Amino acid sequence: MRRTEIWASNALLRLERARLREITWGVVAVKRPAPPPPQVEKFDAFSRPPVQPPPSEQLPRNDTPPWHRVVWTSLRVVARRRPGKRGARLIALGIASALVLAAAALGLLLLPRDATPSPPADAGSPSASRDAIADADTTRSLAVAWLVENVAEGTIVACDPAACADLESSGYLATALVPLRIDDADIRAAELVLVTSAVRARLGTILDQLTAPTPLAVFGTPEAPVEVREVSLDGPDGYQMRWAGDRADRLSAGRALARARSLHLSKQARLHLLRGSVDSRILLTLPPLLASHDISISRFAASGPEGSRGLLRTVEIDHIDGRNIRDAAGRTAAAIGYFRSQRPPFLPSTVEVSSGAQGLILRVTYPAPSPLGLLSAKMN
Repeated sequence: MRRTEIWASNALLRLERARLREITWGVVAVKRPAPPPPQVEKFDAFSRPPVQPPPSEQLPRNDTPPWHRVVWTSLRVVARRRPGKRGARLIALGIASALVLAAAALGLLLLPRDATPSPPADAGSPSASRDAIADADTTRSLAVAWLVENVAEGTIVACDPAACADLESSGYLATALVPLRIDDADIRAAELVLVTSAVRARLGTILDQLTAPTPLAVFGTPEAPVEVREVSLDGPDGYQMRWAGDRADRLSAGRALARARSLHLSKQARLHLLRGSVDSRILLTLPPLLASHDISISRFAASGPEGSRGLLRTVEIDHIDGRNIRDAAGRTAAAIGYFRSQRPPFLPSTVEVSSGAQGLILRVTYPAPSPLGLLSAKMN
C-alpha cells in the first residue's frame, strides 16, 4: 500500500513537472487542435455549386486566444502548486507577465485609430494632374472662342498644334494659322500669337522679345493664364512708342468729336472719348455719318477678357435724328448700310439691332486688334 502511494505521488509529480515545462514566463502555451483532413468533393455536373459570400465579406479567421485568457490560465496553473522558493519565483514571474500583457493591451487600446495619416492629394497625384489638364483645356477653349468671335477673318494667328486644331474645328481659316512645332517655332510671320504653356516652353524669352508688352486678352488664372498677344517685330519698346503716338492721336480726335453738335453722348461715353479710350476706327467712321444725321450714343464698350490697354471697339447708338431705333426704322436701315459699306480696316465685324438697357440699340463692333497709326495716316 505504501508503494502504491509512493508510485502515485511520483506520477503526479512527473505530471506536474510536465505541465510546468509548458509554462514560459508565466504563460501557458495553448495547443491548437490539428486541422481536420480536407474534404474531397465529388464532381457532379448537375448539382448547384455551394453559395459562398463574396471575397469582401469573408472575414479572416483568428485562432489566437485572447491575451486575458492566456494570462488567467497561467495564473491558475501557478496558483495550484504548493508555495515554495521555486513556486514563489514562478508566481512572481506570472504576475509580472500578466502586468506586462495588461500594459501592452492598454497601450493598444489607447492608440488612435487613424494614427497613420493618409497621403494628401498634392499637385503630383494623378487626380490633381487630371484636374490641371482639364482646367488648361477649358481655358484654351475660352481663348479659342474669343478669337473666332472677335478677330477679323484672315488675321494670321500663331499657336501650338492643339490650339490650332481647336481653332480650325471652330471655323477659323486654316490658312491663317501658323502651328508652332518643336523644330519650327517662328511667330514672325503671324499677327497674333495664342500663348499657352506649350508656347511659353517652346519660345522662352523670345516670346517677350517679339510681342507687345501687354496682352490683348487674358483667360484663366494668374498662375496658369492663356493670353492673346500682338506680334511686334520691333520688340516691346517699338510697340510702346507706336502705342503712345496712337493714344495722342485718339485723345485729339476724341476731344474734337465730343464737341460736335450733332453728336449726343451719355456721361460715360463722353468720358471715354476724352480719355482716348475709343477705337480709332470709330473715331474716323462717325464724322461722315454725323454730317447727315444727329446721333445719340449711349456707350462705348469692349469685350471682357481684354486687358487694361484694350480699346473700346463697340459703339451703341440709341437714337437717330432724335427718334429711337424702333421708330426710326428707315434711318436705322440707312445707318446700317453705311457701316456695312466700309472697307477693311474700317469694316465692322458686327452691325446689328439688339436690346439695350433703355430699349433697342444699334450696336456696331469692330474686330480685334485695333490697328495703330490709322489717325496719323488719315491726317497725312
